[in-house]
Amino acid sequence: MNKTLKYKFIAVIVALMGLTSCNSWLDLEPSDTTTDTELFGTGNGYRIALNGIYSQMASSSLYGQELSWGMLDVAAQQYVLSKLGTGYMYVARYYRYTDDTYVKPTFQSVWSDMYNDIANCNNLIQRISEEDASKFAQGQKEQDLIKGEALALRAYLHFDLLRLFAPSMKCDDGKQYLPYVDKYPVTFEPYSDNKTFLSKVIADLKAAKELLKGYELENLSYMEVSKRIGEGQSSTIDSPYDNDVFFAYRGYRMNYYAACALLARVYNYAGMHKEAFGAASEVINANLYPDSEETSSYYNLFKYTPSYYISSSYKIMAYDEVIFSLSNTDLLENYRAYYTGNNNLYLKETMNQMFDQASDARRNQVLEEGGRRVSRKHLESTGSYANICNSMLPMIRLSEMYYIRAEYYHNIGSDEEAFNQLDVVRDGYECTTGRLSGNFETELLKEARRTFFSEGQIYFYYKKLNILPTNMKSSDSFVWPIPDNEVLE
Repeated sequence: MNKTLKYKFIAVIVALMGLTSCNSWLDLEPSDTTTDTELFGTGNGYRIALNGIYSQMASSSLYGQELSWGMLDVAAQQYVLSKLGTGYMYVARYYRYTDDTYVKPTFQSVWSDMYNDIANCNNLIQRISEEDASKFAQGQKEQDLIKGEALALRAYLHFDLLRLFAPSMKCDDGKQYLPYVDKYPVTFEPYSDNKTFLSKVIADLKAAKELLKGYELENLSYMEVSKRIGEGQSSTIDSPYDNDVFFAYRGYRMNYYAACALLARVYNYAGMHKEAFGAASEVINANLYPDSEETSSYYNLFKYTPSYYISSSYKIMAYDEVIFSLSNTDLLENYRAYYTGNNNLYLKETMNQMFDQASDARRNQVLEEGGRRVSRKHLESTGSYANICNSMLPMIRLSEMYYIRAEYYHNIGSDEEAFNQLDVVRDGYECTTGRLSGNFETELLKEARRTFFSEGQIYFYYKKLNILPTNMKSSDSFVWPIPDNEVLE
């Protein structure tokens, strides 16, 4: 097996997305900068490099399509088979990963683009670690924030590579599948087994949390939905960061609570359910006034969106509960091609198969017309929040934190409490509680399908639970083949 890895730094030349005003924290251009040495000559250059990492993550080859509503949801059997194009059909009907024309190039792009983005993280991390805090407009807090985000993004990218190109922990065979790359540049990195790999993901996230908390926990008003997502920029405190847009819109960034939530996801996948419960609880309990005796959920940083907002499409993404997201202003156009063209992504299940109650607010995220159903999450929204919803790619939601806590209770033999955790989410979406019973994993998967369609997470629930979706004949098909040519350029 060829284990040579080669990278080139592209953050300085990647085309930063022309985002809407709600994402103006990304409105930084490298102007005439042509080399990474010149780019990192100023503190502002580090901001540009970090934004380039987010930008590449949101590209259509990664989370802008294939790792959200594209290949991953195809592999999770979300769509009507007869309407899929040839490449997606090979995966949905046969899990045929040997196709050289459509499938293998997609896998190659995912592998190479993610490792390339990891290289960008590593270059930034190494350089910023050697800088003096005076180089940055907001000093040490900004330096730590940028480094913390880069560490957490490195962990996020590595973890999803593991979830794609290696067996789940339920099927772990102890073999070495992937390299965890934490140096720049690198021409060789030994491959790791799953447990070793996950320990490195966890270490990165712990380090990231320590760096992020210095700014984040002292400026919690920036985690109110009005600032972290971008309805407005009002702040309840007088902060030196108020006039610096780089510190706004924390919901589009790997913020402190996103690092906590990702750590919960990783612990859960690793089978470390007690640790996952603790990390998830920190996110669930996050409150604007943590030191106050006020316990009202009104002040919780993450909460559920009332159905009347979702039904009017003002908040079709239900982004009040979004902890971390990406943004791509080409999203509507890219998705429209699969809605109006010949190769369609029509949802497979009927409304009654997907949702067990008419009151479920998540039903409003599905458009049904002429016997066909399509996700409204990536159709054009209207109203005051359209500029937010039309480009949003949710990466982590509050609901997942409750699902993780539910798995903890199931793991210790308390299915009654596990169902209670699922009911918190159902109540948040205006469903009747107390209706779930029977096999916990079956009910968990149903809830995940209701919450995460068009977001790429359902496939990982199938894989983690080792439940085969329709047409998959063996759990071996959960493991994407590593590209024939592992050289990353």
